[in-house]
Amino acid sequence: MKALKYVFVCFTFVITALPTSGQELAIDLTKNAVPITANFIGSELMLYGASESGGDILVVVRGPNKNQTVRRKKKSAVIWVNDKEVTFLDAPTYYFLASTRPIGQFLTGDTAQKEQIGYPAMALIVKGAIDDSIIIEDFKRAFIRNKQKQGLYGEGPGLVSYKGKHLFRTRLKFPANVPVGNYNIDIYDFRDGKIINKESTVLPIQKKGIEAQVYNFAHKHSLTYGIVAILVAAMAGWLASVMFRKV
Repeated sequence: MKALKYVFVCFTFVITALPTSGQELAIDLTKNAVPITANFIGSELMLYGASESGGDILVVVRGPNKNQTVRRKKKSAVIWVNDKEVTFLDAPTYYFLASTRPIGQFLTGDTAQKEQIGYPAMALIVKGAIDDSIIIEDFKRAFIRNKQKQGLYGEGPGLVSYKGKHLFRTRLKFPANVPVGNYNIDIYDFRDGKIINKESTVLPIQKKGIEAQVYNFAHKHSLTYGIVAILVAAMAGWLASVMFRKV
């Protein structure tokens, strides 16, 4: 708490140095990076800032993009099997949105589409040709729903709060299953439904220590890693059989 109070005191001086144009925005994070170690159970950090306008603040965090597949299952006899599937190209692996109030109260549809803010405006490009029987919107909703269940997608109206007329803050939470990579954080300052300023920053989330060494080895020497993994598994199975076999 003391550290947080110190942060806001510092930003008080920032505000006094800003011109009175009504369009100045300054932001920072309490952590410059998030390390993933062997005992990583998730992380939380504070984003804080100063807005001379005192308008609506919207924070959008997007994780590294990658191709992601959504599969529909169908029941065959007594088991469920994979049926149709859709792959979305370069879709965000993580998406979080926080705002001072519900975005529908200050964000127009045109701005949402241009900046890809909110689930309806999220551009998800489908890979390859699609069967006529596939309804893309159904797969898009399923994709977002699955991400929400994993704790990787979330929206939080009211999670950005002002302290005084100009200082604001919000908490950013990353679950234990968060993907590694660079996370783009965009902060928008709205006034009368229009973006009057925007600031961006990047937050790296990377494996550290032995986790990083294993991760890098697995990606750079995948064949060797696979062989070693099989040998280790076989050895573990043999040792278990020796230890628990009947005498």
